[in-house]
Amino acid sequence: MINIAFIMYREWSYKIFKKLSKDFDKVNFILLYPSNINFKIKKNKKSFKIDPKNNKDLFSILKKNKIDIAMFYGWSWIIAQKTLDNFLCLGLHPSKLPSYKGGSPLQHQIIDGQTKSAVTIFKLNNTIDGGDIFDQKKLNLKNSISEIFEQMTQIGYHVTSKLIKKYTNKELFFKKQRKISKIFKRRNLKQSKFDIKEIKKKTFFYFNNYVRALDDPYPNAFCVIKNSKIKIRLIKKYKKNRNIICLNYKKNIPKDINGEYIELKDSLAKIIKGSIVSKKL
Repeated sequence: MINIAFIMYREWSYKIFKKLSKDFDKVNFILLYPSNINFKIKKNKKSFKIDPKNNKDLFSILKKNKIDIAMFYGWSWIIAQKTLDNFLCLGLHPSKLPSYKGGSPLQHQIIDGQTKSAVTIFKLNNTIDGGDIFDQKKLNLKNSISEIFEQMTQIGYHVTSKLIKKYTNKELFFKKQRKISKIFKRRNLKQSKFDIKEIKKKTFFYFNNYVRALDDPYPNAFCVIKNSKIKIRLIKKYKKNRNIICLNYKKNIPKDINGEYIELKDSLAKIIKGSIVSKKL
């Protein structure tokens, strides 16, 4: 019997856990998660709510349950060296490592105009996303964030299934990761703000990538017009039309911005999904 701890706080990673625990009846799974998750999970004797910053309690749970593999999928907190030294710790990163190591990898890649990426499952060590690689599978970044999450779930499940089988058969091997120095920082709320006047200098390709990279559950793209915070989640490209007065120039902001336009360098962006969050900032 193999003992696996699945440590997560993203919904896509929880879906991987559910599929694995259903299909591997000869594996003893336990689930660890922080209290601030924003989705429902099935709680039982094998699920543990933890403080992600309390490495002492995390180590204690892993040791008590005689864990062979600790899967930190969708985990953003520092893992103590003691845990890394005593368990086979794995991570899942949505990029073709070593490219786009660090925080917010999906957003950075999409905003940079990348359309092809990968899901990488690798061994965690004391460097950021720098451990030995088990496998990498192609990930399409042309779709919406929700569709990309679904891809990650499917790819993560299949690659992890292969990993468990190889571990069981004592055929598990990792390859060294090529070393690069660049590490991306996690994006913050301020980076979701764009200037409604400056955006006229950007193409639709850039702005569309910016908007879709910041769809839910991430802080949506937004601008501030006349003390109103305008959040935008989905846009559509239209040819420029002199008869259309865009939000870039309007003196008064309508109550419903869906159907309104923003002028860009090469086109107009029609707002398909958007909202006014507040009148006072």
